[in-house]
Amino acid sequence: MTRGEASQPSLLSGLLLLLRSPLIGQFLGAVAILILVPSHILWWLERRDSEGIIRNKRYFPGIFEAVWWTVTCLATQAEEMPRTVFARILAVAWMFFAVLFTAYVTGTLTASLTLQSLRGDIQGPNDLPGKRVATVSGSTADDYLRDNKVQPLDFNTTDEAFAALDAGKVGAFVYDAPILAFYANGKGKGRTQLVGPVFRTEAYGIALGNNSPWRKRVNFALLSLRENGTYDALRTKYFGDNTSG
Repeated sequence: MTRGEASQPSLLSGLLLLLRSPLIGQFLGAVAILILVPSHILWWLERRDSEGIIRNKRYFPGIFEAVWWTVTCLATQAEEMPRTVFARILAVAWMFFAVLFTAYVTGTLTASLTLQSLRGDIQGPNDLPGKRVATVSGSTADDYLRDNKVQPLDFNTTDEAFAALDAGKVGAFVYDAPILAFYANGKGKGRTQLVGPVFRTEAYGIALGNNSPWRKRVNFALLSLRENGTYDALRTKYFGDNTSG
């Protein structure tokens, strides 16, 4: 569970999240292809002209001159235009494409940063290391966090942990999903939210004495509640639709 507003990432945090996303790898790969292909075409065309913008006719360092021209054209504006007819056609097409490509990349990165801002910087167990995380001392959630290299802030009761989360003293509260969902759907509604999947599935049970005559009756009643939809209705009423179990 996180606060609805408190866990929004800073600009630097958002940029770091963006740099770790697959989007950056795809972007860099596309840029590399879009630079190398026109650069080789330009080098092949211009090296044949004695007055071409490629001064060195050999592949090295001539290709570097072509790459420099392509990059400057993509980023801002090239200082000079090619001399050959086909190279000039390529240059005009490339400049037009550069404008469209820059606009597309700007829009994509802006949308990604906006999404990161809306989602926050804690979305699952992998985001917890290094964060201030609350839990209840001695619980299975406490054991889980420590086993996964997260040093939690232990509280004696859930009320204390909820208060710390509401006050912004911690970035997340990790505990039993139904208890968190009940709070998020009740007292904490509008101020807290459940994020990420259930980290570790655990079963709840009703303890009865050995050979208890109530065992079959309780099991039958629970099965009936599931089959007629009452169980799902009660779960939604008290826990909302964002938990399982």
